[in-house]
Amino acid sequence: MQLQNSQNTRIFLLITGGTFLALLFYIPLSLVLKSALFPNNSFSIISIISLLSKEYNQRIIIFTLFQALLSTLFTILIGLPGAWLLATKDFPGKRVLKAVSSVPFVMPSILVVLGFVIFYGNNGFLNRILMNINGNTEPIVKILYSMKAIILAHGFYNFPIVLRLVSTLWEKLDSSQTNAAMSLGAGKLRLFLTITLPQILPAILAAAALVFVFCFKVLP
Repeated sequence: MQLQNSQNTRIFLLITGGTFLALLFYIPLSLVLKSALFPNNSFSIISIISLLSKEYNQRIIIFTLFQALLSTLFTILIGLPGAWLLATKDFPGKRVLKAVSSVPFVMPSILVVLGFVIFYGNNGFLNRILMNINGNTEPIVKILYSMKAIILAHGFYNFPIVLRLVSTLWEKLDSSQTNAAMSLGAGKLRLFLTITLPQILPAILAAAALVFVFCFKVLP
């Protein structure tokens, strides 16, 4: 009965998250794209084929999809450890850490760009330290104006989404299944893959979908 209730909860969260994203993001985004790409209600199969047949449009679409997927994966990878920390550990300053973790998501874009230039620029903080250590006169780290910079910026912006959504569900998980598996000799990795991960997967998928929407906007 408890397992069935857990499955029903995951299904409910997945459907709710998918409906929320569809109504507030994907459907409005589709309407905006339709108006931008097919003015004067010229939407048709022929117009779609004509649009996608152009090499320039294909390059833009492929690049945008590729960087959005990479940015989403990177954001998930850096957000999950933080979600685990907030969900499973109690320590002084936990509330402060939660509050501070949301700051990147609300920062103006110009401040993030300025911060990246100051830290990662050819004459930035990181390169000056490395050049002083190695005695070089040329910058060692060159990531600005590249795919790496896009992925780093998206990860910096969007990891609070993963952190909040996943940690909120993670800290509410029932520990009875985990305790039973531990008593039977299951290791930490097996516990995570077979018990914890399936239960937090709806939150991970919801966060990934939301992050993908925010990342799907960079063109070459």
